[in-house]
Parts: sequence; C-alpha cells; structure tokens
Amino acid sequence: MTQFWDPKLRQRARWIDHITAEIEYAQRLAWEIGCASDDNSEANRLYGELETIRSEVDAIRLSSYAEVQAGAGLDLLCEQLVAAI
Repeated sequence: MTQFWDPKLRQRARWIDHITAEIEYAQRLAWEIGCASDDNSEANRLYGELETIRSEVDAIRLSSYAEVQAGAGLDLLCEQLVAAI
C-alpha cells in the first residue's frame, strides 16, 4: 500500500497519463488527416506506430512497482515517440 503514497510513483503515473492523452490526440490527428486525403497510407502508418507505443505505455502502467521505480522502459518509449513523430 505504501507504493501509492510514493511521490516518485505518483509523478510517473501522472507522466504516463499525460503521455497517453498526447498519444490519443496524435492518433485523432492522424485519423483526421487520413480521412481528409486520398492517399492515407502515411496517416495509417503513423496511427499504427502510435498504437504500438500506446500499448507499450499501457504495459509500463501495468508493470510491477520495482520496474516503475527503476524507470524500466521509459527511455525506449521516449525514443520511439520521437522516431514516430
């Protein structure tokens, strides 16, 4: 139960919530671009990459307390976000 009171864990949870919201926003934009253009292959690719990243964020969210404390996966996730966009 003490893990819920850990400031580092709360900060990471807020960061994960923020990044999830930003991914959802980017996906909506990709969807709108795809609907507005005749060739939506690039928008589909971007949407798919964002969905993969979102799945990884969800995996981080569900990971064990020890992994979250160590920051496991966050560096790789940031690299993937930069590469996708």
